[in-house]
Amino acid sequence: MALLARNGVRPARGSAVFAMDQLSDLLFFLCALSGILIYALFQHLSERMEWLLTISAVSMFGGLFTCVVVARYHRLLIRLSGRLLVRLNVKGATRLRWARKLLHFLAAFTDTLKLPFQTLITVFVLTCLHWVLRYSVLYLALRGLGADLQWAWSFLIQMLSLSAGQFSLLPGGAGAAELTSAALLAPMVGKSTAAAAILIWRAVTYYFYLLVGGPVFLLMLGRPLLKKLMKFKQA
Repeated sequence: MALLARNGVRPARGSAVFAMDQLSDLLFFLCALSGILIYALFQHLSERMEWLLTISAVSMFGGLFTCVVVARYHRLLIRLSGRLLVRLNVKGATRLRWARKLLHFLAAFTDTLKLPFQTLITVFVLTCLHWVLRYSVLYLALRGLGADLQWAWSFLIQMLSLSAGQFSLLPGGAGAAELTSAALLAPMVGKSTAAAAILIWRAVTYYFYLLVGGPVFLLMLGRPLLKKLMKFKQA
């Protein structure tokens, strides 16, 4: 959002773009999970696989239900949050400023949903392509190591492990994602194979991004922030 603001995109529109990106991701995972559920109906699954499918289905449809509730009752949620802020002794000017920002975001997000249908389809197709390629890394690593695991199950393991990483509140789920994926994958392919595959998977999809993106982040955001801090100290 900070980089978009530097290029003339208002915070409300920047947050609306981010929300649209998250909605496209959620839609892809719902479609992928639905396909896996249909595929699983024709397979003999172990108790572990049934448990993985159940947890995935509950989490994904729970997320979709939450989004629908927020969209349907957003006015009620705004009023309730306003009452909560009053009880927390938040100043009236601050409450109005936050409410104005939220309304600007909702207006910008509505405009995003009104984009041409062809544009929205293109966004969703690119989202699917991105996640299919990204979620194939672990599968290819396992195949290269000689393990026989279907793509659908490697997809489920990655989805659950990355979700656990998000709940850990650590940047990128570092540590939590690795431990969760190891606990799910080791009984299927063995501890040594699972450890090697997870190392390759996280190195390609996470740690490489840190090595390349860290210096870029510091140059584009760190330097302006440092200048502002210096001016604040001088003042």
